[in-house]
Amino acid sequence: MKTVKFRYKSPLHKSMTMIANNVLRTGKNVLLRQGHFNKGRLDSNFSWRYDRLSNKVSFFAPKYSMILDQGARPHKPPIGAIIEWLESKGHSPLKPKTWGIAKKIQENVEKRGLPSRGGKTKKFFIKKTIEKTSKQNARILQKNLGRELKKTFTELTKDKIKVIL
Repeated sequence: MKTVKFRYKSPLHKSMTMIANNVLRTGKNVLLRQGHFNKGRLDSNFSWRYDRLSNKVSFFAPKYSMILDQGARPHKPPIGAIIEWLESKGHSPLKPKTWGIAKKIQENVEKRGLPSRGGKTKKFFIKKTIEKTSKQNARILQKNLGRELKKTFTELTKDKIKVIL
């Protein structure tokens, strides 16, 4: 979850950028406190984009983020997906040992599912992140937009005073 620094187009743009970075940073910290391991991919797989026309921030998470958040019920995952995951961990898909590991993982997921880190209790890192950042995000908006309103009001008042005098 990389913090982005660049020139802002408006105070709202600055506020939304600060909020997005705050949410990603907090989300990463929540995941790490829950016992998830940061192997470098956690940072790069979560991102965001701000749309100035609609004033919306969209967050993007990897496919497995819902499993990190809530776990998964017992099911039989495709062996190809498990082999692909093992390959990303450094195992060769050509070795019979890799296929044996994949088969064991498939059997375990079919029996137990994929609990979120910490056992059977669901951790809901997404909800916790939003709860932890909501007050901070409100302060960010209040501070940045309040400063801009004060500046605009001061400029308008100076112009009015000049006209009267």
